[in-house]
Amino acid sequence: MGILAAAVAVAATLACGGVLVSVNLASTLPTMSTPARLGVEATAGPTPSPSPYPYLSPSPIPTQSGTGAASATPSSSRTSAPTKAPTKAPTKAPTKAPTKAPTPRPGTPKPTSAKCIPTGAAVPADTAIVEPQVAASFGVCVPILEYHRIAPASEIGTSLPALVVSPAAFAAQMDALEAAGWHTITLGKLGDDLLAGRTPPARSFVVTIDDGWYDGYDDAFPILEAHGFVATFFVISGRIDHPSFLSSLNLTALTAAGDEIGNHTVNHVQLGSLTGASLSAQIDNASDRIAQVTGVRPKSFAYPMGVYNSTVVAAAVACPGMEIAVTEHKGIKETTGGRFTAPRLKITPGVSPAQLVAMMAG
Repeated sequence: MGILAAAVAVAATLACGGVLVSVNLASTLPTMSTPARLGVEATAGPTPSPSPYPYLSPSPIPTQSGTGAASATPSSSRTSAPTKAPTKAPTKAPTKAPTKAPTPRPGTPKPTSAKCIPTGAAVPADTAIVEPQVAASFGVCVPILEYHRIAPASEIGTSLPALVVSPAAFAAQMDALEAAGWHTITLGKLGDDLLAGRTPPARSFVVTIDDGWYDGYDDAFPILEAHGFVATFFVISGRIDHPSFLSSLNLTALTAAGDEIGNHTVNHVQLGSLTGASLSAQIDNASDRIAQVTGVRPKSFAYPMGVYNSTVVAAAVACPGMEIAVTEHKGIKETTGGRFTAPRLKITPGVSPAQLVAMMAG
């Protein structure tokens, strides 16, 4: 699709959380070079800035070799303890932490809710792929939670403390959500629903865990399974089978359990600084590698550090099989036209179970 610059007036009516929301949206489309097969919103993202993730330094894009399944003897996925056998399901549910909200630490800000209310962002018309009867303004309000590490303090190493939630705290959060009647779907399933114009069951939410650390399998996975929950694990394909990151066996076990393996690029670089073949390679090669390991091509993408622009969004849209992408913008609202810049709720160590339930309710 060539350069598009049009004025769009959309009347969107969303039924979210039992509340009917009607709003008129009028905005001008940003200029972008989006492939004709998909018409999506491409709002300019944050200006690239120094990486807040020093423990994920870029490295050259690895050469992909072979088209078959990955080796059954991967490298160790952690350095502090052996990786659990992926074929053995947890035999005992993790001990549930108390669901009573702890007293907030001094200086810890109380999270604010992100209500399911349209923000007035541009919602351009979709073209192909979307079911013919689905309007670009079709929207839902499914909370997408953003986690990075679920690990004990003794194992976080150089990871930023604000990105690490303890297993006990994570279990307590899942306890509270289950008790409140919430249940999970994967981000890929949400993408399917948006494209089909289908509203997910009430109280559906998505758990996303970024960066592909080993504790996603060793610590988060057993807790999720104990609650009957699934998650989307965003992996950096160049880190698969590396020490401290998820192994090929971990990924195949997660896929077999109903979890989703999403694309988080090859090297976790700031995509806003790339163009052309180098930009496409970071996204497309990662999907190729994940499909090689799991047998399933990713439908979901997460922009590293949340950095994107119209060129980056166009590259994500062009990646074969991709249906939805998430940012680090705060909110609870996904639309068919804006599904490649979907917002999330970042969950930090200071978020109590009660606060999380309140955030989800909007």
